[in-house]
Amino acid sequence: NPKKMNIRTIYSLYLKIKYYYVYKKILKQKIDYLDNSLKEFDWIKIPQKNINNLNSYYTICVEKGIRYKLGLYLAERGFQTTWNYIPVTWYLAYQENENKTPNAFSLSEKVLSLPFMGLSNKKIEKMISTISNFEKELL
Repeated sequence: NPKKMNIRTIYSLYLKIKYYYVYKKILKQKIDYLDNSLKEFDWIKIPQKNINNLNSYYTICVEKGIRYKLGLYLAERGFQTTWNYIPVTWYLAYQENENKTPNAFSLSEKVLSLPFMGLSNKKIEKMISTISNFEKELL
């Protein structure tokens, strides 16, 4: 509701619009850094990213048995992950398309989303290091 916007909200929106391309460039750098850093782990699959459709989390795919363990391991060390992918055919409007999305359910059990928005480069490096420690300790 525009009537309820205070000056702080308006100024915040103004800054986001003004610095959108700078913000987008910083996010792209973080995504590229994560892409390159996570390539060293052959058990992590990195889905193709669309820089124009950014999210608060960086999505990876791991095997079903690893997803929960990695998510818990990271959470215990201060990195809140999420597995928020729901197969489209679970929505009533798309149930008739179930045969058109044969990998949706399998994928829903493998997707893990890592935080990256708002994390400093140093924190992202620590998260990568934590993933490396997970690999050494639990895989």
